[in-house]
Amino acid sequence: LGGPVGGALAFALTLGLAFDGGGYAPASFDRGLVGVGAAALLLVVLAGGSRPGRLSTALLAGLALLTAWTALSWLWSDSPPIALDEAPRVAVYLGAAGVVVLAGRRVSMSWLAGGILAGASLAVCWNLWLRLAPDWAGRSPLRSDIGQLADPVGYANSIALLAAIALVLS
Repeated sequence: LGGPVGGALAFALTLGLAFDGGGYAPASFDRGLVGVGAAALLLVVLAGGSRPGRLSTALLAGLALLTAWTALSWLWSDSPPIALDEAPRVAVYLGAAGVVVLAGRRVSMSWLAGGILAGASLAVCWNLWLRLAPDWAGRSPLRSDIGQLADPVGYANSIALLAAIALVLS
């Protein structure tokens, strides 16, 4: 489970969430949680995982408290269903941090950064290609919309954020 597998998992999670509406829809949180949970299970079963240190425990405890707080906001929210939709998004962050902690030093940060860089770059390039592709015969068969709902990530600011993450990681 050395570097290449960790990089491939980071690539798959980044690209999967990017192509699943940018990870914004509540259904994509569930798929992200399943992916992160599968990666954690793989690490525990095959590699035995590693015990978190004090800082890692503080990180996981903080994210667990944030997840609980987000779920509890259902009690005082003006829109309780929306509050419950947001809790799984924060749980994906907790799960991803848990996988990184379980991986410990088995996976180098360069492989994780490379996987995230490759996934973000591919999503950005695909989105830009769909937005800038010529429109043959009035409609390109590959794109459904060129506006804010363009695939894979419809929100222009989120594509810019993915591009900025890719630039920083490169």
